[in-house]
Amino acid sequence: MTAVPFADGDVILREGDEGDSMYSLQEGKVAAGIEGVGVVKEYSSTEYFGEVALVRDGNQRAATVKSVGASSCLRLGKKPFAIVLAVGSIGDM
Repeated sequence: MTAVPFADGDVILREGDEGDSMYSLQEGKVAAGIEGVGVVKEYSSTEYFGEVALVRDGNQRAATVKSVGASSCLRLGKKPFAIVLAVGSIGDM
């Protein structure tokens, strides 16, 4: 996992883009929004997002996620995510 800092308003994921990673929010807040609908979910520390595009057909992002204020996330790429799914947990590796 890689630590990634974001500033207020930074786009972390964009609706419709290919899903290549998921994130675990370590500090701050982020908000997910869908075009034409608006904000559908707000995330706070220890929550995760972006995993849906890694497990569903098409691998497209369902929403745009933006940082609300400064935030810090841990990024897990698609290949390591698949390994964790196959093994069962990081602790079993």
